[in-house]
Amino acid sequence: MSNPTEQNYTYCQSLISHKINIKLRKYKKMNKNKILTITAIVLVILGIIMIYLGGFHSPKVILPPIITGIGFFFIAWAVNAVKNK
Repeated sequence: MSNPTEQNYTYCQSLISHKINIKLRKYKKMNKNKILTITAIVLVILGIIMIYLGGFHSPKVILPPIITGIGFFFIAWAVNAVKNK
């Protein structure tokens, strides 16, 4: 026979997996355009943060974060172009 602690653990584990499945069902409804839109928005936000960190946050201008931020803008533009096809 299994002890009560083991049964309680199994019950909690099944309850957690059920809640995770309910949350994942909501994301299965996302289509390609929605995913690419979210990706483009995140890339633009990261680009703005990188440009801010390289150009305005430090006392000296640091070029690598600025270049990376501009690269994020180009990647977001490419993702947006793929989305519209």
